[in-house]
Amino acid sequence: MRKRRRRSRVAGRKQHYIPQFLLRSFAEPASGDKLQIRVFTRGKSFVVPTDGIAAQREFYSKLSDDSVTLDDRITYAKSEYADLFRKLVKHDAGDVDSSDVARLLTHLSVRGNHIRSTAAAANAYALSRVTELLSDVSYVKRMMGFGLTEPPVRIKKVLDDEYNKRQQHLGRVRVSRHGFRRFMFTQMNERWDELFSSGLDMKSVAGLTDIAGIAREAHNEVLLHDFEPTQRVSALEVLDWQIKVGTTPTFVLTDAIALAHDPSRGAMPAMFTGLDDIQGVLFPLSPTRAVCAGVYADDAVLEALTCNFRNFAASASWEFVIAPPSYGAEAVNGELIGSCVGSLIFEKIEEAVAESLAEPFYK
Repeated sequence: MRKRRRRSRVAGRKQHYIPQFLLRSFAEPASGDKLQIRVFTRGKSFVVPTDGIAAQREFYSKLSDDSVTLDDRITYAKSEYADLFRKLVKHDAGDVDSSDVARLLTHLSVRGNHIRSTAAAANAYALSRVTELLSDVSYVKRMMGFGLTEPPVRIKKVLDDEYNKRQQHLGRVRVSRHGFRRFMFTQMNERWDELFSSGLDMKSVAGLTDIAGIAREAHNEVLLHDFEPTQRVSALEVLDWQIKVGTTPTFVLTDAIALAHDPSRGAMPAMFTGLDDIQGVLFPLSPTRAVCAGVYADDAVLEALTCNFRNFAASASWEFVIAPPSYGAEAVNGELIGSCVGSLIFEKIEEAVAESLAEPFYK
C-alpha cells in the first residue's frame, strides 16, 4: 500500500500575530545574528529577538497535514503585505497611496492579539457583572415583575406555553388558561425566595464559560472570512494619507498597531474607533517614520501628539509596547498599558448595567 504523501507545512506551532517585517523595523543589531527589540509590559521591560514576542502556540490554528490551515493562509499572504510595508518605508515624505495604507493597516490591526484579548476581557467583565445581578434575589424578583397583581407579558407567555402543554388534562379538571396563570403567578410570588435559592448557581455557571475560547473562535471566524474587512478598508481609503519623517527617533509600536483620534476620547486604538468617528490615524512604520491621516497629518497636531507619543501608545496597548533597545528601560511608562481600553470597557459595561437596573425585563 502506498503511503499518503505528507503535505509540506508552511508554518509551525509558534504563530506570530504581529509579523516579523513590522517588528524588525523597530529592531537594532545585537552581538548575535538576530535583531533585537525592547518590550515594555505593565511590570517590566526586557530585550528579546524579534521572534521572541507577539507569538503564541497555535494562535490561529493547529497543524494539519491534510488541509490548508488559517495560519498557512496568513503565512502565504505575508509576502504581499511585506511588500506593501516596504513600499511605505521607502516612500518619500508626503502624500501616499491611500489604498495601500488602508489594506495594510486593516490587516495588521485585525489579525493581532490586541483585538482578541480585549474582546475576551470585555466579555469576562460583562459576564461577571451579569452574574452579580442574577445572583441578587431581590433584583431578579423586581426585574421579572414579581410583586405585581398580574403577570407581565413575558411571564404570561411562559405560563401560557406551560398551559398549552397540559391543556388536555387541565381542561378536564376545568382549569382555565386565566386561572392557571393566576395560580402559578401567585405561587411564584409567594415561593420566589425558595425557588431562586434552589436554582442554578450563576457564579458556578460563569466559571465554566470559556471566554478566551469564545473570543478565539470569533476572531478566527473573522479572519477566515476576510483578511481585510471591507468596511474598514473603505473607511480608511477615503482619508488623505501622508508619510511623515522625523529627524529624531520618537515612535514606538503599540500592540494595537495604530492610534486613531476619537472626538470624545482623543488618541485610542484604531480598531476601537467607530468607522464614522475616525478623525485622524497614526500608524508608526519605524522609530522616525509614520503614515498619518486626518488631524494627525496636520504638523501642529502631530507635533503635540509626538511630544507625548510613548504614553499615548502605552495607554492604547493591551499587553506590550515595542521600541528599539537604545531607547532605554525608562522610555515607556508600563503602568499605562491597558488603561485606555480598560477604562472604555468598564465605562460601557457599567452604562449597560445602569440601564438594566432602570429598565425591568417585563416592559
